[in-house]
Formats: sequence, structure tokens, C-alpha cells
Amino acid sequence: MTAIVRNHFPLRLPNALIPGIHASLDAAFAAQDHIYVARFGADRPELRGCSLILIGNRLGGEKVLDHHGIHTAFACLYRAYGAWRDGHDDEARRWVAEGLAVGGEDERLGRLSRLMERKTFRLVFHSDFGRADRLNGFLSIPGMEVVLTSHLIGGPERSLPLGQSIVTMVPPGAPVDMVLVDDFKVVPVGLRDLGAPVVVNPHDHEWYYEMLDEIMPEVDLVAAGSSWEVVELARGHGVPATVASYPISLRVPKVTGLKDIFLAKPNRAHDLVFTGGLTHDFYRDKRQRIVSLAQVDRRFSVRLLDAYLSDDGYDALMRDTRFTINSTRAANSISTRPYESLAHGALHLVEEENGFPYIFSEHFHCFPTYGMTDPVADVEGHLHNYGALIEKFLPQAGRLEAELTDLLPDDEHRRAMRFVRHMLFATQVEVGGRCKAQGPVPEPRRTWVCCNESWLLKSRPDQIERLREQTVSPNWVRRAIADVDVPDGNWLTPVWETVTHGLEEFPNSLGLAYTRALCVRWGGHPDQADILFSRVASGAMELRPNESFPRQLDQVNGYYWIADARIRQRCPELAQIVPEETVWRSYALNQQADMAITKGLTLTGGEAALQYAKAAGLLDRSLVMFPINENAQRLYLRALFGLANNGVPEWTEPFLAAFSAAKYNDYTVLHDFAPMAVHLLLQQQRLDEAQVVLDELNLYLSRTLITGFPCPEAILLARHYGMALRGAEEPSQVAV
Repeated sequence: MTAIVRNHFPLRLPNALIPGIHASLDAAFAAQDHIYVARFGADRPELRGCSLILIGNRLGGEKVLDHHGIHTAFACLYRAYGAWRDGHDDEARRWVAEGLAVGGEDERLGRLSRLMERKTFRLVFHSDFGRADRLNGFLSIPGMEVVLTSHLIGGPERSLPLGQSIVTMVPPGAPVDMVLVDDFKVVPVGLRDLGAPVVVNPHDHEWYYEMLDEIMPEVDLVAAGSSWEVVELARGHGVPATVASYPISLRVPKVTGLKDIFLAKPNRAHDLVFTGGLTHDFYRDKRQRIVSLAQVDRRFSVRLLDAYLSDDGYDALMRDTRFTINSTRAANSISTRPYESLAHGALHLVEEENGFPYIFSEHFHCFPTYGMTDPVADVEGHLHNYGALIEKFLPQAGRLEAELTDLLPDDEHRRAMRFVRHMLFATQVEVGGRCKAQGPVPEPRRTWVCCNESWLLKSRPDQIERLREQTVSPNWVRRAIADVDVPDGNWLTPVWETVTHGLEEFPNSLGLAYTRALCVRWGGHPDQADILFSRVASGAMELRPNESFPRQLDQVNGYYWIADARIRQRCPELAQIVPEETVWRSYALNQQADMAITKGLTLTGGEAALQYAKAAGLLDRSLVMFPINENAQRLYLRALFGLANNGVPEWTEPFLAAFSAAKYNDYTVLHDFAPMAVHLLLQQQRLDEAQVVLDELNLYLSRTLITGFPCPEAILLARHYGMALRGAEEPSQVAV
């Protein structure tokens, strides 16, 4: 049998690969990857200072330029831009004049000057992200007429039917200067027909990666917040990006009196606190890097919360915390989390891939880093070193506060103005107003809306029906996903009919075959589903480009690994794993194993052991194909336990070894499988080893508030032994 292998979570852009994503600093600046230049440009102060201005830290950028005595037309251009972006028009004109006097940037300075003299602009802004009131800041930008549209949020005056051109929502008037789309969630049609540059502000692009080949030909600029997005999203689809820190109307606390905040409460109750998402499959990396911090020295107070608190609750917790932490796979990125931490006097631990510490004029000691190799040791070292870090940081606090305030003003209307002006500068000055709307529209022209989260439309049956009508060949799996959320809730029949139609057209489609097997399984025919999944796993099927994964039907959570593999294949700069097709096949084997385990739970003795042996064999193949498949690892633990607990005791040691490796890869495994480890150890009278597991579990429970996902076997054993296991509160009918 193949053992579970310990592994570091495979970031797509790990720290070691970040320096190599651009050929030079000049190339990075030309690509508008300003956070890259800020990070690596210490020896090029002109580029670095201008990049800080473009990121949004005008104060810090001008400090760098002034410190090095830089007075070139190039620097004057970006100083002028920064002043105009922030609403200081007279200062901007002065910098334009100085730049023209120096010479060398006359063309771009002229474009900026003409842009600055404009009194009115027209913006079409489409958003389906979050709450409608998030967009209020854009309605009060001086000189800016904003037409708001949405498929999902806001009142009827801005509601755009799916598939209807966005042009129909724009009243007659002056030409549109820019089209802004907030996220790829539900992108409208007709973007190019407005005759203006199209800018997309992404949030989590990997959720929608399968749709981008259809959307990106209409996009002129990506408003990125990380080098990761420059590589994966912009360069991967041949579209320019601009990296800046302009969160659209997020709640960002004002950072004021920073030194006094830290001095006001030196004795805080908690050494380390995390709040946010941990167990959602999107946060796979955090289950290794963040949850494992439950193991740090017992002398420290640690709280890891798989929860988003109320504003007041979060603020109160931060005021009583020494360190807070976050982890994001958006390498070399900008986040608002450090503002939330520092505003209440908590030092912010950042992963080594994080770009936030580099977007200032100097190094500030409030951002200690931790790595991937041993985050527990790294973080524990910082916890021990709190006093020294505070001593180094307090003399810097006033300077950091000034740059933070400049970077993100405490006024959502001003932030909206800065965001819009940055995008106008990027599209009108940097590239001279050129946009795809000026050229021919490539065929086939997109005439329908993509949406792979059709549950968002459940409150809008009119919209979901339009989505189903528009989602046709060759996107049969995507249509099937829409069918899952039909208003009457009777989804299985329409999904089956859709998949059947698709297979008539594409009989060798791996995606359709996988979806058909799921339909058969949920229709109550596991033996037939087993045969169908076996065909998918065999490699005989063909994966069509950008095939949708039926995550609404899938309980073994393959969606994000499939997106991961797809993105890596497109972008050779990233750390590769395995081909996307291999991930699909690995998950087909997981499905077969899950059905075998489900059947084994209904049997006893040798009959049960046969099912668990079958599952273990399938999972062995799955892990050979795709070793980091954590869902296969969890199923593998269940299969080995089933063997050891049904008359084959020699499987106890393989289970314990697999348990140790799996919890290294995903520390929530400790909680979810501890009852099974304890049970097997007690069966062999290994009381001391069982106590070690219990002690580790008790420490985990005392430090975390994390949703548990124990399997039925673990739930029953937890009740039998009186173990406090989250998720084991309700009675279970499963026999072990």
C-alpha cells in the first residue's frame, strides 16, 4: 500500500519563485506589477518610489524619491499622477510643468494634463459582489456620472436581466469613459459595445477560472492586488494588469494614535488570535499553516476561530491580542487585514510570500514573517520575542501611521475616487486610450452570461430560468449545474436529461461522464455508479477544455484542486502539480472508495473488511496519481481503520502512520480522526500512546473554535469514550 506522504501545501507561486516572474525590474514596472518593484527595487529607488505612489502610498513613494534626490521627468509624471489621484489638482499641475521643463516624458505628461483638465466623466459600473451599499462611495465622486447595474443586488432600477446587453441600461448622453466590472461572478454581455476600456476588479479569480477564456477577450485591464493575479489572471490570458491597493468600500478601520494604542494595554490576554475561514475547501493551505499553530508552546494563549465575528466583537478581541495572523495564497499581495490588526494594537504576522511589508518607504517591525517549512517554530519564535519587536516598532509607529493613512484614507468616497482615477490613468495615460472596443469583436461573440454559482439566483427564479435557457452546447456540464437549482427542487431528472443530451454530442467527455456517474449515485444505484466512475478513472475519457466541475453534486470536494491544476497548466511560471485530467481521475477513484466505505459501514467482520480493502486499493491508486489529494487521504484513513477494526489488526500500524502524516498535511485531521486512533491504541493496551493523542486533542479543543467534520465512525467512538468532539452532538445510527 502507498503511505500518505507528508507535504508542504503546494502554493502556486511559492516564495522562491516570486523573484523569477519578471525578467527585470523594468519589465515588472512596464507590466504595472508595482508590488513586485516595491519588493525587489531597493537598488532602483526611482522605480521603487514611483511604484509606491502607484500602489497608493504617495507619502512613502515621495519619501523614497526625495531621499535619493530624484528629479526626473519620469518621477514628475508619477508625482503629478499621485497628486491628481488624491484630489490635489494645483500640485499635480505644478509637477506636470516641472516634468515638461525637465523633458523626456512630454507625451504621457500631455495625456495626463488633458485628463486632469476634464470636468466630467461617465462610468458604467457592474457589480454582483456583496451588498449594494458597498457601491455608495462611487455615487459621490466629483464630476463622475456613474451608471450602476447588477444581475443580483440592488433595486429594480439597476437590475439587468441575464443575457441582456449592458448597453440597454445606459441612458443616452456623453460617451462612456470606462466600464468597471466588480468580480467575475456574473459578467454581463455587451461590454465592448459601450466603446470604452473595460476594467475588471477581481476578488477570487480561481472560483471562475473555467469561464475566463470566454470573458477575458472583452477585458482591457485587470485591477490586480497581487503579483499572483498578474501571472495567473492577466498574463495567463494575455490581458494587462495594474497592481494597486484600492479596496472597494471594504470596512477598514482608521489607524490613528498608533503608538498610544500599543502603549495603552501592554498586558493583553491573548498571545495569538486568528479569525476567518479555515475549513472551507478554498482555504486548504490554512488547514496546514494556521490550524497547526494549536501546537505552539502551552505557555501562550492561542485562539484559532473558524468564524467571522461582528465588527464590535472583532475589535474587542484585537484590543486584547498581542499577535494576529492571516494566510493567503495570493502571493506578493496586498490585504486590508493588517489595518484591522494595527488599529487595535496587535502585531500582524505575515506569511513570507506576503507583499504588504514592502509597500512602505522603510522596513517596519510590526510585520514579522513566518514560512511554509515550519510555521509553528517560526510563529513560536515571534511570540517569545514580542517585547523586542515592540521595542523596535514603537519609534517607527508614527511614520507607519502616516503612510497607512495616506495609503487608505478613512473615507469611502475618497477611496472610490482614487480607484477610478487610477484606472483612468492606467487606461488613458499609460496606454493612450487604446482599448478592444476600437477593434473588431472576435468570433464567436459572447451573447450569454456565465454563472457557475447558480445558487446565488435562488431568490431570482426569473434570472435562473434565463441562465438555463442560455447555457447550451457545448457547455453541458455547466447547464447541468444550473439545473441543480431549479426552483421546484426536483433537480435529478433535469440534470440527467441535460447530461444525456450532452453525451449524445460528446460521448467521450470526461466531465459529462463524471457528472453522469454522480447522478446515478445520488439516484440510488451505487453499483452502476461504481462502473461509471471506473471508466472515468481508467483514462479512456477525454477532458474537454475548460470543462465545468459539478461541485454542487460532489461531496468529495474536487473543485479547487481541479481549478488549481488548470491554472498551473496555463501558467508555466507556477509550481506545477499534475495535469488537470489526472485530478479528475483521482477524484473518480475517491468516489468509488467512498461508496465502498459507505457499504462497509453496513456490514461486519470479513464482509466489511472486503469493502474496506477494496476502498484502500482504490485510494492507493488515487494517491499514486495525485499524492496531495487530502480527500483521498481522509478516505484512506477510514479504509485502514475499517480493516483494523474488522478482524485485521495488522492494519493498526499503517493507520497510525497514515494518521500522523495526514495531520501534518491538514491539522484538522487530529480532531476528526482522534477517536479512531484512540480506539485502536486501547484495543492493543497502548494506554500511554492513547493518552498522548487525547492530550493533543484537548489542547486543540482548548485553543480552537473550528467546525469539525468527523466521519460516522469517529462520531460513534467519541460518544463511546466520552470524547468532546465537535460534530458529534447528534445521535448516529451507524454501527462500527
